[in-house]
Amino acid sequence: MAIEKKMEVAADIGKATESIVKDMAEMFGNVFIPQISLDEFAHRASDAIDNKMLPVIQDGNEFIDGRYKLELVANNSFRSSFEIYFKNTDGEIMEMSGESKIFSLNRLKEEDRQELSLKKEISYEVHEPQAKVTRTPVD
Repeated sequence: MAIEKKMEVAADIGKATESIVKDMAEMFGNVFIPQISLDEFAHRASDAIDNKMLPVIQDGNEFIDGRYKLELVANNSFRSSFEIYFKNTDGEIMEMSGESKIFSLNRLKEEDRQELSLKKEISYEVHEPQAKVTRTPVD
């Protein structure tokens, strides 16, 4: 069997395995996928959002406000999104926004799953990131 064909078969097996694990997790209460809280989900997104914001601020734009949201998409899924507003040096308002892929509600802990199902949307305030300081050795 040619190496390309072996790689193709291995990729197919990998996809099938991933699909089976996901299906089993759905069937057996998500035993295989660690569940996290809404707050932990937002906390994990915080660094990525800060990394998107820092270059905009470093270019001289002023941070005004921002929101990070977790939104119910269907009875069994949700997505996260953010909207951040800046004022440029000409005084014009600029918006930065984005959204995640869709996640299964089973990714969340039971109490957070119930809260999101009830409220339909949970919103967090985005704060201006602090510039990351790198240490330089002193001789």
